[in-house]
Amino acid sequence: EQGLTFWWFDANWGFSIPPPLLNTSVTGASLNGFDNVVWGSHVYYSAARRFDAMHRAPRNDLFYGRPVALSKFARGLGADPGMDPASYAELPAHHRYPVWWTGDQVSLQASVETMVDSGLHGFKPFVHSDCGGDWKGSEGSLLRWTAHCAFGSILRFHGADHRPWKYSGPTLDRIRAYLQVRYRLLPSLIAAGRKATGTGRAL
Repeated sequence: EQGLTFWWFDANWGFSIPPPLLNTSVTGASLNGFDNVVWGSHVYYSAARRFDAMHRAPRNDLFYGRPVALSKFARGLGADPGMDPASYAELPAHHRYPVWWTGDQVSLQASVETMVDSGLHGFKPFVHSDCGGDWKGSEGSLLRWTAHCAFGSILRFHGADHRPWKYSGPTLDRIRAYLQVRYRLLPSLIAAGRKATGTGRAL
């Protein structure tokens, strides 16, 4: 009865929802560039939107709002440093679904590149990586990741144990400072997100 406003459409599964006119469940099946990532995002986003409109909106649910479909956008395991932005371009229909994740085992360098390239070349305003990486690195590594992610459009620690309180006091303090800066930036990020929604331009 609570509904759902967030789907993580990983696209790493052994099966997938094929686009119309394709009789397959193989991940990556495509009809003129219209693949299961675009179609799956559409299905999950539309299901959440319909449920919310029918069940949550009439109750004036305070959490009711636009659904989110978090989709993987990079082909293969994940983005690599130096990738040509054209190599991970997708069908324009995918731009309807607001949040993209760069995949597993993405390095900090690749994360920086794909966040910038996706905004400039792919017109995707909300692209991010698993902040901290898919491994537990050094304290310095987590600080560099946090400094990068804190200024991105999405911040999501994931992939390994990146709980700041598991590190030393000085590292915890520095991470806290980055997160406090991010919270101060939220009004600007929200305003930029609204502008991106209205204009289709990158943040």
